[in-house]
Amino acid sequence: MIETVLLSVVISLIVAFLVWSDRSENGGAYFWQRSWLFANGARASGIVLDHAEHSPSMARRTPVHLVDLVVEFTPEGGAPMRVPLRYRLADGAMSGRVEKGKTLPLRYDPRRPTFVVLDEPKLWGTGAQPGKEPDREQREQDRKRQEALLRGEKK
Repeated sequence: MIETVLLSVVISLIVAFLVWSDRSENGGAYFWQRSWLFANGARASGIVLDHAEHSPSMARRTPVHLVDLVVEFTPEGGAPMRVPLRYRLADGAMSGRVEKGKTLPLRYDPRRPTFVVLDEPKLWGTGAQPGKEPDREQREQDRKRQEALLRGEKK
């Protein structure tokens, strides 16, 4: 009996971690929300105001990179807005598609325009060369720069 309860708790914790990880590394949306936005969300184009890439892996042993973006877009009938997005990229091969100054296809919820995701099916058509891994000091500068952009400061 106790073994069954412990096994259930462990499995529940693993599932909760995987769902949290998926959301935190894919635009802040759960997989079912992304699916809904891809099918029903309004389309827009956004400009990447800032791009910061880093690797969350231990000792950089896995080729996964996280990219933090600040994107500006204008929802239909609304004012321009800036939103932060974080995406996981396999071995950095796609980082060239989301660099500063690039225009990205987006999907957003018209009822809640701050709920935005990259229109991944449109975006990931071709690859790019991976970028170099920034150090800790660079990541901190990137974070501060992005926070300033989100507050509306010009940089």
